[in-house]
Amino acid sequence: YVAMAMYVAMAIYVAMAMYVAMAIYVAMAIYVAMAMYVTLAVYVTMAMYVAMAIYVAMAICVTMAVYVALAMYVAMAICVAMAMYVTLAVYVTMAMYVAM
Repeated sequence: YVAMAMYVAMAIYVAMAMYVAMAIYVAMAIYVAMAMYVTLAVYVTMAMYVAMAIYVAMAICVTMAVYVALAMYVAMAICVAMAMYVTLAVYVTMAMYVAM
């Protein structure tokens, strides 16, 4: 009876130790999975921020190019108007000389 009780107690202790070890492994697996999800979320947010920065930089470049093109068009229009005024003045002076 004593030996049987010892074997039963040993079996109970072994089973308890197995359950404890299983619980530790499960907790470790949960922590690993949680860490993986956190790192994944960090990587995703980092990629989103990088993509957003690229889009912002692209938009800035596009708006700058539009402003440069507009300034070029304005400068061209000013040059054309100046040339027109110069030619008009030349024609007027020529007509004045002819009339004289």
